Amino acid sequence: MSRTIVLLALVAAAAAHCSIWHPSTFDRDRANGNSDSNSQPLQDYPYSKWWWHGNLDYPPKPTDVFELPANGKTFVEISSNKAFTSMGARGFNQENTPVPWTGNSWSNIHAPNREDVAGCAFAISYKSNATQVKPSDFVVFSVVHDCIARQKQWFDVPNLPACPNGRCMCSWFWIHKSAGGSDQMYMTPFVCNVKNPKSDAKPVDVRNAQPPRKCYDPTSCTQGPRNPMYWKNEGSQNMPEAGHFAPTYSILYGFAEGAQHDIFTNTNPNNYTVRAPPAEKRCTDTKYNPKNLGSRISGSQSLKDGGDGIVSPNCQFSVWVEQGSGSIMFKDNFKNDVYLFIGTTRNQQPYTLKVLANGALVNTNSTGQVVWEAPMSRNSGKGPFRIDLNNLGQLVLSDGSGHNRWESNFFDDRENKFSSLTPDPAVWKNKKPDNGGNDNNNDNNNKDTVLKGIDLWGSDYTQATTPDASACQTLCKKDQRCKAWAFDTCGTTCWLKDPAPEPRDGGSCRTSGVVFH
Repeated sequence: MSRTIVLLALVAAAAAHCSIWHPSTFDRDRANGNSDSNSQPLQDYPYSKWWWHGNLDYPPKPTDVFELPANGKTFVEISSNKAFTSMGARGFNQENTPVPWTGNSWSNIHAPNREDVAGCAFAISYKSNATQVKPSDFVVFSVVHDCIARQKQWFDVPNLPACPNGRCMCSWFWIHKSAGGSDQMYMTPFVCNVKNPKSDAKPVDVRNAQPPRKCYDPTSCTQGPRNPMYWKNEGSQNMPEAGHFAPTYSILYGFAEGAQHDIFTNTNPNNYTVRAPPAEKRCTDTKYNPKNLGSRISGSQSLKDGGDGIVSPNCQFSVWVEQGSGSIMFKDNFKNDVYLFIGTTRNQQPYTLKVLANGALVNTNSTGQVVWEAPMSRNSGKGPFRIDLNNLGQLVLSDGSGHNRWESNFFDDRENKFSSLTPDPAVWKNKKPDNGGNDNNNDNNNKDTVLKGIDLWGSDYTQATTPDASACQTLCKKDQRCKAWAFDTCGTTCWLKDPAPEPRDGGSCRTSGVVFH
């Protein structure tokens, strides 16, 4: 009886805080076969304690190196304690089912449901000395969306070039999803080397790597080389999300499943040249926008206390600065619901919401004092900067080269409700930069797209009944007015749209697409 209790305790412990375990990791508790040191979460720590998980002075033996097969696959063991792995003191190694959540209650090692996990990542730095590695030197090269689930987790490896002197620095990263627990970041560094690199492999474009950015609209996702997410600690943080809105290694942040093939100098789709912004789009429905207000704040433009606001191009959302209080207010015009975005209590009217020359989105009082600033929006790219209220109800900060630098949270907690089960958007496969190289362009080389699990909501001008999504697409293709379509895969309704609206999560009952005539 007592033996059964111990075994259950071991299995249960494997579902707690997690880390990868391998002889190549930096580990202050290396001699302890029953250690959980590397699996302890990093939260509200000073830089010296969270960076390198505080293990910079505890490297592995020179012979202990983790091999990354170029264009291949590799696996690591993930657990809450070294004891539950092949390195463990007890020699207890729990082999989980290949497909989690399909067996017994312990067929996954972290969460009871698939929706409770949202990805983990491998990153690499092409420096052989750990003390010389900075947070910006790491580039994410592989992502698994349903991690953490398996103790033996495989990762795809792209066409990585050789490491200097046969030695790179790598790290495993994971952020606990807010919907499933507290705000926790994890980092487990290790020594790695690329095995069998090709002689023509191009360098990783570290110089142009950027922090990931939330992109509820998949066509606006930042592509190309990206740094890991440094969040909820002090120093070198690069993610603006507030507590309980954890960023994740998921499609919500533009990460495709598997190897990241757009991280090299010859595959990075981004262009960082400053150019004229796209034309501002306006709501033309006088019912919701009788004053013909714009949807953008830039340059000398601002929102004044008690003055006019901005309206999203699809007319659904409005933002303004409330008279007297200076609070920033959102309204869903279609539902007639009003939400407080940011409140102020300093009683120094008038207040002004504006974008500074350095990119900071700020709300200032009558003395010019900043009473609120969008997190990490300052010095986040190349000016000039602009704020747009998009059709999803977000304020989006873009820099002069068109890159998203900050997005507001949804007032309806949509991020935490976002389905991490949604597959990679089909639009990513065809996505190509335009002549200016703007990675936020949705030109797709004028190819028709089919987006499974995505709904192109709104802009309907007619509907019909078709047997499947392919027939709906054909119907749209034959109508010169039709720019996009959406099909109810749980029924037979086909909606034709003009213009093409912005995409949103459609769940299992929606397939959509954009057509070019």
